[in-house]
Amino acid sequence: MFKLIALDIDGTLINSDGKISIVNKKIIKTAQNQGYLITLNTGRSFYSAYRYAEELGIDIPIITANGTLIRDPKTFEVKYQLNFPQNIALNIARYLSEKKGISCQGYHLEGILLSGVGLVGLAKLSSKNGLLSFKRLIGMYEESKRSKTLRVKDFVNAVANHGIQKFFVAAKADTGKEIEKELANFPCTVETHYEGANGYLEIIPQGASKGEGLKKLASMYNISLEETIAVGDSANDVSMFQVAGLSVAMANGTKYAKSHAKHITFSNVDDGVAAVIKEFMLTPVKDFKFIKKAQ
Repeated sequence: MFKLIALDIDGTLINSDGKISIVNKKIIKTAQNQGYLITLNTGRSFYSAYRYAEELGIDIPIITANGTLIRDPKTFEVKYQLNFPQNIALNIARYLSEKKGISCQGYHLEGILLSGVGLVGLAKLSSKNGLLSFKRLIGMYEESKRSKTLRVKDFVNAVANHGIQKFFVAAKADTGKEIEKELANFPCTVETHYEGANGYLEIIPQGASKGEGLKKLASMYNISLEETIAVGDSANDVSMFQVAGLSVAMANGTKYAKSHAKHITFSNVDDGVAAVIKEFMLTPVKDFKFIKKAQ
């Protein structure tokens, strides 16, 4: 019997408009009322993920910033935090500050430090082929407020004054691959996401991952990993797929994510999360009505 389900946000819980569907909300609420534990496991900062936790009435800690911060959305109590050693964070910040045409962020406990080409550049570089819609730009500005994003001129100095959990870099694909190659010489983990001519990199401390975050949260509630479900759509979700008792990729997910999942659910615009909960938590597992096994 499964007791805990960890949900990625982007491309999984929310649809293409950045909303949680009515169906997903209803099924999640039903599961919560029946005693199941629902959490978020995301690459977003805590404050960026917080509004979704609040909207869903999640009352257990959520896993954010690729497993580097586990924090209670009700009390704001930090249950677990992993920062870069300061010397490593400063070395990475110095290196990134020398790169031209990129947007970089440093995630810390109370917000995000933004440097480089800014929000417009971030939106362009993290979108397919640099095509930027007005709707996406407005969304980026709204998100920056929720995430407590601070634009800084001296990124290295700002990093020196904050404990950094994660660096996020948006860049053209060629530049991103160059950064990825050079960061292989740094003691960190780099997760990459490329789409068309652009992409982004998530740089986190060695040993951190969504999978490690799920392990820690399950342990806090004395739940075995065999009793957990992980649902996601991207490469950074694979680490939680590898430790969860059941792994489910979204139909809209990447080939890499799907290849590491045991099952495939509907897409994020077709209430794929609700289908997983209905099938594996609210009804007997033998009734495979919605989810197909991964090939």
